[in-house]
Amino acid sequence: MAIFRIKMELKRFAENPPHGMTLDMEKTAEDAKMWFINVKAAQGTIYEGEEYVLRVKFTDDYPFKPPEVVFISEQVPCNPHVYSNGHICISTLGDGWSPTLDVQGICVGILSMLSSCKKKKWPIGNDSYSSSMKGRSPDYRFFNGTYSDSSC
Repeated sequence: MAIFRIKMELKRFAENPPHGMTLDMEKTAEDAKMWFINVKAAQGTIYEGEEYVLRVKFTDDYPFKPPEVVFISEQVPCNPHVYSNGHICISTLGDGWSPTLDVQGICVGILSMLSSCKKKKWPIGNDSYSSSMKGRSPDYRFFNGTYSDSSC
């Protein structure tokens, strides 16, 4: 079931991506379980002119568990909901996930998060979080009780 849904979403995303996002089909894995999305920050925002790359990794549990979505580019947006290691702190990637959501919805949420930000700053505890999570999936924080929307 997972691969069927992932391929359906991939086709839909490639044909109609959210504004400012493009799917890098050269880097996207043949099995479609790993996507690379180029993000161009919206005009009129504090991130205007900046570009990022998101990596989306799916597990066999998708859509019952959210995909892993992280910024992997050298430049990570300095945002109260994004750690300097690229991990994104939004509820739809954690306990707010629902199987009715999809990657387009996640991406629209990320664009909204970036566009509504008024001041560039890292989340509270960024340095300790980023060093303790080095080399780990952001999913690790959910399974070990360290995730909290209030922390960012």
